[in-house]
Amino acid sequence: RARRLLEVFIADVLDSPSPWVAVDTETRPSVPHRSALQPRYTKLTAIGLATEKRAISLSWRVVGKLARDHLRRFFSIPQLRFVAHNAMYDLGIMERGLSTKPIRYPYSIPPKILTRVSWLRNIKVEDTLALAYCQGEEDLSLKGLMQKYLGVNTDTYPYARIGEEQAHGQ
Repeated sequence: RARRLLEVFIADVLDSPSPWVAVDTETRPSVPHRSALQPRYTKLTAIGLATEKRAISLSWRVVGKLARDHLRRFFSIPQLRFVAHNAMYDLGIMERGLSTKPIRYPYSIPPKILTRVSWLRNIKVEDTLALAYCQGEEDLSLKGLMQKYLGVNTDTYPYARIGEEQAHGQ
């Protein structure tokens, strides 16, 4: 099902006059007592893709090898442009999730993310977090930027309802 959903989404994107696709990842800690904010201790749980007309979310538990192959090829399409908030984090997480080989490295040595995977070398991405920082924005959160520039207000839920780890991602 994930592969078919992805195939339909990619076909829609390629038929669209706009080259822009928003990307987001959802993660959870892979090691007890660690934060999902630390990429080396993080496991990919879902990937979200959106255009002006359509949005999909793929649970990583159901994404098979063929869907991962489609995603790698999708991110390599030269005419597409991707936008993410904190793209450095999301791309690093996606690289590990889409890797064809398991990544094994000692915790004292950082992973070499940008030199391993060809789809990642050529991706064209804009990072809204980096752009906001360069503009001197005081509030770098996606929620704050959405409110300021798009007039979109989002709901914030208390920690007790969704858990502390998810609340940090808001």
